[in-house]
Amino acid sequence: MQQAGTSLVYGAFTVTHGLSRWTQAGLFSEPGDKTECLVRFSTPDAEHTPHSFFVRFFSKDGPFDIAGSNIPVQFSRQPGLRPPTIATDFWPLRPESLHYITLLFSDRGTPSDAPRRNGYASHIFSLTNSENQLVWCKFHFKTTQPITNLTHAQAGNFPNWRLYAQIMTQAEADALEFNPFDPTKIWPQSRFPLHEAGIIELNRPPAEAGPEAFDPTNLVPGIGYPPDNLLQARRGSDDDYAQPGNLFRLMSPPERDHLIGNLVATMKGVPKHILLKQIAHFFLCDPAYGKGIADGLGLSLDQALAPESVRPKTAIG
Repeated sequence: MQQAGTSLVYGAFTVTHGLSRWTQAGLFSEPGDKTECLVRFSTPDAEHTPHSFFVRFFSKDGPFDIAGSNIPVQFSRQPGLRPPTIATDFWPLRPESLHYITLLFSDRGTPSDAPRRNGYASHIFSLTNSENQLVWCKFHFKTTQPITNLTHAQAGNFPNWRLYAQIMTQAEADALEFNPFDPTKIWPQSRFPLHEAGIIELNRPPAEAGPEAFDPTNLVPGIGYPPDNLLQARRGSDDDYAQPGNLFRLMSPPERDHLIGNLVATMKGVPKHILLKQIAHFFLCDPAYGKGIADGLGLSLDQALAPESVRPKTAIG
């Protein structure tokens, strides 16, 4: 039985360019090779919520599972936390969540009611090639066509995703100004371009899908995870504001308006002292970001930027 709110669909992964330069994993080696796969994605049931995107490759070396979602970053560096409501002090006390919030409340946070969205692996992987050379990797699933639903009537016109890998050497990781293993950060594609591995095509209707349990510990030779000490590495917190600020500045004026409007609608009724803290964080990402939120909530930006000791502790609304 399928889980409520999810779709399970079988398909095939075909190697196009492959990743043999970086990994000995057989399923990514020879162009033209095919590997059966299964994709599970959640169906949207609410606005501004992340939607899961899981892929299992049934490789000759065993199953390889990639767990992810349509949002390329996490809301916290601490594993195991569930996103709390915006009416708590969590968000303003965790500035690393700003990138996640900016993505989730942008137009990306309201995907269509079908797999017309990208998928991003939740974890960084280590890749080793036949010469035992190691690099770090982020996997991206880029949708190639708009799909509105998955039915038998779509036979011959199944959805596709192109699988790409971002590659980073240890020397590049050491030279970065931010921690590349921080799950609240992206790797800029201008510095770490996408390398195409192959194409996933879903070629069987969801009615044929079975109850598969996905396990991120399912790995194959040539693919692993970074060691814990790297996952625990920390670098300066200034980048907590840099990446969401860069994202805001990349948006068109209508996209910025949508983002600010979505956040304002969600934040109304939240205690005023929490709002003022959060507005200050948005301002540090970009002054126009903070001012837009403050104006939308009818609050003073100067008050939000004032020392916390003079901020009121009363609720609004």
